[in-house]
Amino acid sequence: MADDWPPNGGEGLEFDHVILAVADLNAAAKLIFEKTGLGSVPGGRHTDMGTANRIIPLGPDYIELMGIVDDHQAAHSPLGRWIARRLAIREGIAAFCLGTESIDAVGRRLRLNPEPMERTTPDGTSLGWRLLGLEAAMADPCRPFFIQWDVPPGMHPGRMTADHRVAPLGISWVDVSGDPHDISSWIGQDSLHVRITPGESGIFGVGVQTNAGELVLR
Repeated sequence: MADDWPPNGGEGLEFDHVILAVADLNAAAKLIFEKTGLGSVPGGRHTDMGTANRIIPLGPDYIELMGIVDDHQAAHSPLGRWIARRLAIREGIAAFCLGTESIDAVGRRLRLNPEPMERTTPDGTSLGWRLLGLEAAMADPCRPFFIQWDVPPGMHPGRMTADHRVAPLGISWVDVSGDPHDISSWIGQDSLHVRITPGESGIFGVGVQTNAGELVLR
């Protein structure tokens, strides 16, 4: 039976986004819109990574469609190689990310150092953030990675405007499988609807709440 974990507050963690690895950004965006009514907008290219994204803004958080746009760069970047490996298996949910305003505290707990990253939006705006634990998440998909955005709240990707057919209210849960103790130790003590099923490591579902009910992506 799946369990909700962890049970109580700690580092202010919240769902920030879920990554879907896709072979074609525009085709995937069109398919998701047709199936769910969730629209998307261009995100931008990840500097020197060979990857780019489209954003499905959900208000407090978002879904990130990520694909390879430069094969050479992607082959020489950890992020690009990870997306290529995921696509070699199948398109779909690849990882989830938890947002925090205390990335240094999370880093001390996990004994990891935050890494700065950035991407440029189509209008030329530079968005910066700090990531923690991405390498672990790429190696073990039941583990989230962590982010602290270095932008004003209104510039968070979840706040972008998209042409939805429904009104999204945010990510409501994520389904993962793996070792419950290991996953809960990695996440810490924040109350999040991360539903854990013991078994082989993986991430296999995300719920999105809307004004028309809950949508499930798998």
